[in-house]
Amino acid sequence: MQAKEIVQESAQAIKEWGEVYPDVVDRSLSDDQS
Repeated sequence: MQAKEIVQESAQAIKEWGEVYPDVVDRSLSDDQS
């Protein structure tokens, strides 16, 4: 598997996970930026 495919799959997985757990993702992103 090429790196590009891994990135695309990861991005898709994160997008789907974010739709299921939007609050968790928002908190995670806020924590990373602080």
